[in-house]
Amino acid sequence: MNEKIKEYTKAGKLKHSSYLLVTIWVKEAWKAVDINMIRKSFKCCRISNTMD
Repeated sequence: MNEKIKEYTKAGKLKHSSYLLVTIWVKEAWKAVDINMIRKSFKCCRISNTMD
């Protein structure tokens, strides 16, 4: 994420990232999350999808 070269407006303010770039960041972040950590988190919070 930090590899992008920062771009500035004429007023010297930092330009916002493109929507495409942000969606790529989100996709990469979700890929980095371990599925077992999610499962353990749900168990720890006692959240379940069982019907009993």
